[in-house]
Amino acid sequence: HRIKRAVRDRASADHVPAVVVSVPELPVTVNGKRSERAARDAIEGRPIVNEKALHNPEVLTLLLNHADLRVD
Repeated sequence: HRIKRAVRDRASADHVPAVVVSVPELPVTVNGKRSERAARDAIEGRPIVNEKALHNPEVLTLLLNHADLRVD
């Protein structure tokens, strides 16, 4: 709740995510940039467009199987 409140206060209610979970790492490209698209696609069960560009593609399995991130 603290994170959601901080996002609402610093941005707007439109930016508050439905779910906030802790994960050990996020997918990053070989250049070190976070790949929000790869994370979103994994969570939503869509194919990953350019998995070869990721430094740590194994994290996609973690996101896909995370119980709190299931999209029905």
